[in-house]
Amino acid sequence: MAEYTQQGDALRANKVIAKARQIGPRRLREGSGKHRIQEVILRDSVYCVIAEPLRALQLKRPDR
Repeated sequence: MAEYTQQGDALRANKVIAKARQIGPRRLREGSGKHRIQEVILRDSVYCVIAEPLRALQLKRPDR
């Protein structure tokens, strides 16, 4: 499994499991239309794993 450790690396998924020593407060941000998006900052020894990939990516992969 690849690990991304450089600044600017990103994950995009339907579900991500994250572990961190410090979790900041949730903030609401504007999404598309009337939808809102929650944002949280994770600090110190953060580790994230994709638990459920994006549905669009699941449909494109013939090997799964």
